[in-house]
Formats: sequence, structure tokens, C-alpha cells
Amino acid sequence: VIAFIMVGVIIARALKLDPIVATAITFGANFVGFSVGFLNPYTVGIAQDIAGLPIFSGALFRIIIFLLMLSITIGYTWRYAKKIMYHSELSLIGTYQETGDTNRLNTPFTTIHKLIIGFVALCLCFFVY
Repeated sequence: VIAFIMVGVIIARALKLDPIVATAITFGANFVGFSVGFLNPYTVGIAQDIAGLPIFSGALFRIIIFLLMLSITIGYTWRYAKKIMYHSELSLIGTYQETGDTNRLNTPFTTIHKLIIGFVALCLCFFVY
């Protein structure tokens, strides 16, 4: 989940939002899905088996609670994002400000960059294998 925050921050910067929105999107989805997920085999299946209940019983109640919590999470994140889009000074931590220095984006693609990408690809292949 933490790795997705970095991707979310990049998207939030492009949308002129602050990192709180990126964190709320990634962590909010994770927390709702794990804590009140109605099909999660770990939090539902194993827990109900330990408690001696029929597997996945009470699914309708869990679906209702899941939709309620998901709606609250989306609503809060959406409300905060709209507030920041229209009034960036209301941000709790501030928004990303462009400095106008685009020279950093035009750096050459050196051998060290190629080695780093190769190392990451090698680690990914090792992890998948």
C-alpha cells in the first residue's frame, strides 16, 4: 500500500492536490477493503471458522456495512479534494507549487540510470520466479 502512495502523490500533483488526497485514496481503499471486506478469506473465512460459524454467513450485513464505509470514505476524500481544488490555501499541508525550473526534466539518460533500471528489472524477475 505504501508503494501506491508514491504513485498517488504524482497523480495528486498533476491534479493540483495535496498528498493527503493521495494518501486518503490509497489507504482509504485498503482499510475499507481489509477491515469490512465481505469476501476477504482471512478476516471472514478464517475468523468464522475459528468461531464455529458457517463460512461466509451474514454476508448481507457485511455487504451493507462495506457499502456504507466505502461511501463514507469516498465522500470524505471527494469533499476534501474539491475543497483543495477550489481553494488551495485551505490545504492542511499545502499543495505542490511549480518552480518553473524545467531544466531538471531534460537531464541525459546516463549509464547509471540504465544500471538502476536493469537492477530493478532483475529484482522483479527474481521476485516473480
